[in-house]
Amino acid sequence: MYSAANLISALRMAWDLVGFLKAPMSPSQCIALVKGQLVRREGNLLHVIESLVFHNPRSPYLPLLRYAGCELGDVRAMVQKEGVEGALRRLQEAGVYLTYEEFKGRTEIVRGSRRFHFRERDFDNPAVRAHFRTSSSGSTGQSVTAPLDFRYIVHDSTRTALGYLSLGVQTAVTGHWRPAPPDPLGVQRVLHGVKATGRAPERWFSLTKLQDPVGIGAMAGLVSLGRVFGYRFPWPQYVPLDQAEVVARWLAEAAAGSGTVVLSCFTSPALAVAHAARRLGLDLHGALFAIGGEPVTPARLEELTSTGARVTQVFAASEIGRQAVSCANPTYADDLHLMTDGVAVTRYSRDHRGVAVEPLLFTGLHALTPKVLINVETDDTAVLEQRSCGCLLDEIGLTTHMHHIRSFGKITTQGMTVLGGDLARIVDELLPARFGGSPIDYQFVEREAPDGTISVTLRISPEAGAIDEAAVIEGVLAELRKGRPAYQLAAEVWRQAEALRVERERPVATLRGKVLPLYLSPEATGVSPHDKRL
Repeated sequence: MYSAANLISALRMAWDLVGFLKAPMSPSQCIALVKGQLVRREGNLLHVIESLVFHNPRSPYLPLLRYAGCELGDVRAMVQKEGVEGALRRLQEAGVYLTYEEFKGRTEIVRGSRRFHFRERDFDNPAVRAHFRTSSSGSTGQSVTAPLDFRYIVHDSTRTALGYLSLGVQTAVTGHWRPAPPDPLGVQRVLHGVKATGRAPERWFSLTKLQDPVGIGAMAGLVSLGRVFGYRFPWPQYVPLDQAEVVARWLAEAAAGSGTVVLSCFTSPALAVAHAARRLGLDLHGALFAIGGEPVTPARLEELTSTGARVTQVFAASEIGRQAVSCANPTYADDLHLMTDGVAVTRYSRDHRGVAVEPLLFTGLHALTPKVLINVETDDTAVLEQRSCGCLLDEIGLTTHMHHIRSFGKITTQGMTVLGGDLARIVDELLPARFGGSPIDYQFVEREAPDGTISVTLRISPEAGAIDEAAVIEGVLAELRKGRPAYQLAAEVWRQAEALRVERERPVATLRGKVLPLYLSPEATGVSPHDKRL
């Protein structure tokens, strides 16, 4: 049963959604909004730190700043003297930063002789009006969810608008291959498109069945409100990964009929569509894959564009939204413009399980980011560079490029993410107890096939003895299904895609002789095993 608070929250959400749907943004409005925020970067950073940290006695950043001996006046002086990125580097050097594990609340924060411990929910933005909670692509269930405000979706939608505008597809027919409610991602992406283009998608293919009462109610409300304002939102159509030809046929027909069509989905489903299109002899010229959620390597890009389609990418996290958008004149397969109007990124070096890594540290410059982030890792590395490319985003003033974006502590395939720490638990506890051997006889390996497909291989040492491989795979998936909702979805998607395989070989050891539960192969990371073995 629903409480009075639930009913009030639902009514408030419906009221705010009315205001959201009333006013789509024009391209000129999006450009002006981004340009204005670029001019105000220093002031925006100071506003975030003053209003969301120093004026919030519960902020987890306060003890870190006090440890560093920084008061608000000190931060202001740093920003005035050294700019946004310079001030953030100074703060990081003084101890004001969070590793990925610290931010998730999994490890204690140690700075000198001081120790702190926070939950991820402690970083929720107190200024956000939580219309609903979104989550990353499967990391940590309830503890990783982030409150999402329609006002911030407006900000995030500028990324969709500028990405489409730079490629000349802002008036294109669109479709989605995203999970149905109650998973929030599909709704979020649909709303991005509506705000950015003023048009509802023509089709919504869903990897999950719409059968949850809450999801059905949310979808019915969206469809009903949409019609009031002239948007005909489609009802999600269940299409599992092994039926990618359904999406491929629609994409080819839409491209032939309208000239331009955009399909928004994760990278792996896009690859499944491309494979199906080639198998069926379909021409995807005029189609654009709008993808994200997984690394885009040269092999994957070639696989997608060999169909005649184009590709645009975004780099996003639930904690802070869309942080980077594809360059229209790319130099690399994953050449993206960092959206420095709303985010600042620096790098630093640290040890990760005995390996030197250079994580990116993200800081949100918008007062309504779902989480308050100040020098926070997102478990990713990348090359950052200043370069003029001549595309629309460059002309606006977004001149920082990101490329070779990789994760160093999680596996992502078929758009679903499982943290290395949770895979380690399966290696340490489930597999030896059920199938024999010891933890060092098992290892998960993420690798990329020549066609760009990412798969997860479970290496099992021959020393573990005779093992039923099918039972091992089902055992791993069953263990994921017992966990958080995002992992339940991951298990179903991996099962459909047959993304988990078994290989009877000894696990790979690091140069120091360690056998780690998660190994990112050179084919998946693009890095020599002599440079990085995780």
